[in-house]
Amino acid sequence: MELDILLEKNDLELYSQELPPFIKKYEKLSKRMDRILRQGDRQQLEVIKLTEELEDKNTKIKNLLNNAGQGFLYFDKNMIIGKEYSKKAVRILGIEISGQDITKLLYKDDESKQLFLKSTLRGILDEPEIRQEILISLLQNEFERDNKFIEIEYKILDKESFMMILTDITSKKELTIKIKEEQQVLKMVVEVVTSLEQFVEIKTNYINLILFINNYKSLDKLNELRREIHTFKGLFAQKEMLNIVKELHNFETEIDISIKQNKLTDIIKNITFNIMNSWIEKDISTLKDILGKDFFNKSNYILIDRNRLGKLQAKIKLYIDKKRIKGDAVSTVLKDIEELKYNSVKTLFRPYEKLVEQLSLKLNKEVYPLQLNGDNIYIGNIYKSFINSLVHIFRNSLDHGIETPEVRYELGKDLKGTIKCTITENIENISICIEDDGAGINPINIKNIAMKKGILTDKQFSCMSDKDIIFLIFQDDFSTAKVVTNISGRGVGLSSVLNELHKLGGNMDIENNIGYGIKFTFTLPIENSSNNENDLLEKLSLKTISYYEENLNIKLDTKFIIEEVDLIKVDKKSILIPLTNDMDGIVYMGISNTHAIELISQYLDDSMTEDEIEEIAISNLAETLNITLGNILKDLNIMKNGGIVGIEVPIINDNKNITKDENSKIIVSKLKYKDEEIQLGYFI
Repeated sequence: MELDILLEKNDLELYSQELPPFIKKYEKLSKRMDRILRQGDRQQLEVIKLTEELEDKNTKIKNLLNNAGQGFLYFDKNMIIGKEYSKKAVRILGIEISGQDITKLLYKDDESKQLFLKSTLRGILDEPEIRQEILISLLQNEFERDNKFIEIEYKILDKESFMMILTDITSKKELTIKIKEEQQVLKMVVEVVTSLEQFVEIKTNYINLILFINNYKSLDKLNELRREIHTFKGLFAQKEMLNIVKELHNFETEIDISIKQNKLTDIIKNITFNIMNSWIEKDISTLKDILGKDFFNKSNYILIDRNRLGKLQAKIKLYIDKKRIKGDAVSTVLKDIEELKYNSVKTLFRPYEKLVEQLSLKLNKEVYPLQLNGDNIYIGNIYKSFINSLVHIFRNSLDHGIETPEVRYELGKDLKGTIKCTITENIENISICIEDDGAGINPINIKNIAMKKGILTDKQFSCMSDKDIIFLIFQDDFSTAKVVTNISGRGVGLSSVLNELHKLGGNMDIENNIGYGIKFTFTLPIENSSNNENDLLEKLSLKTISYYEENLNIKLDTKFIIEEVDLIKVDKKSILIPLTNDMDGIVYMGISNTHAIELISQYLDDSMTEDEIEEIAISNLAETLNITLGNILKDLNIMKNGGIVGIEVPIINDNKNITKDENSKIIVSKLKYKDEEIQLGYFI
């Protein structure tokens, strides 16, 4: 009987009979219910506990990802970034990234690269696992975005999505660049310290060029300027200069553009001495910071081999003992003393040893150390510009001549190439021979390139020998290189060599052996110092004539004769200016007292004393000689050919006659004005 029916009967006896079973049944049901409730609580508790653990782990994972120093994100096969990503990913990419197309973030403005990455990643998802890893490794993994360098790594999550790990490597990049720059600075310091005199000469010649940069701002001067810039770029590259090589390369490109367009670019129009000087001053400032501000003053010192001094001392002692201190003996000793200022020719060529070594590594070619032969030969500065230009011969030998080890192996050659440089000297000439055992030059290739460039016609070539054809490589704009690099390709370098050779009055011969190498022989005449003296006095006379006319409104007779004399009789106002370096000697200028007063008449008044008038007259004469002499120095042949001529402070000549003796030489030039004579002279 059910409990509700029992309660309706209201029968206590029945209650007493039926209640115990009901209680037992309830108790049993209650216990069962209690078991069910307890079981439910445990399950609910387990769910709550698992939920808390999951949230805790999720928080820890987020904290781990957000503090891992890398950015994490995932994107689907449509390249759309999901909602889950680390804060670092946002900081690295610089924008909110949820819902963004990852390809557009990596390649901002390059739709072709965006499309390539998208199609490649989608294709990778369909590849086997082994191929997936290979293909992913081939994708670009380094990007630059908003001045940040970002390294990325792809991970495949499933067949629908990728994970990307981003690392900001900007600091690492900057450190790498800094280390590389410091290594380059160290190379520059070593090169300059070990060849200071040569570096100072290169710098001086560069300054002499840019002082007159305005003279080159015309179309007919651009080829000449390009040769100069190309040569200096090579010379400064030898010295491992950081800044100026890059600037000269960029400027050379501007010259090329101007030549091709037949008009000056704005950069060339606006180039100034200060701009071009700042290129080298940046490098020199770096050197001074390391070596000290006074380091470059040491360039005035000369390093002389003790053996050379010993031989000279022995020669002088021999002449003294035999009482032969005159004539040829004096000339010989003076020549030996003068040569003490000269450099050993091997010293001048020594930088090419390092050039061959460094350039061969850069070009992945193997060569033996440069064979340099030429002992006990000393030459003056006049040859230095030509020797500096030979950098293009050595560069071309390595770039175009010496083959790679693989090619040399196939040809049965020594895997290592050989480059030789031999210098010899006789009474009249210096001979410089540069040869290699490379591929040589194929005249047919030269002919094809020349015809393509329109340099010569097929008919003209029919009358030329192979040697004549090979000589074409020394023309402006001629190059066999397909690509312009910092090493070669502009067709300028070899024309610079020929230009410097012609300045010296030298000549060249080529021995070409196709497949086995080439040999260049340059023959240079021995410098004749008397030509330099006459050149100076001739140019000084012409400049004085033009100075008088343009500045003093006085017309001098344009006829003058330069002659050697035994005496300059000083009975007039006269000034002396000593010259140094490659023209040790003294320049003289003398005028009569009457003419000296005439030149300063506009500055005089009745209140002046004789001493004051004398002082003004002498100062005016000193200024005249200083200006005219200073203006011609850059035009002297010795300077154009790489020599160095220094000018010192004017000296007043105290009415002392200048007399020639066995150890001296005097040359003069006399300029006429009315009944007056202006005398210019040079003596040693």
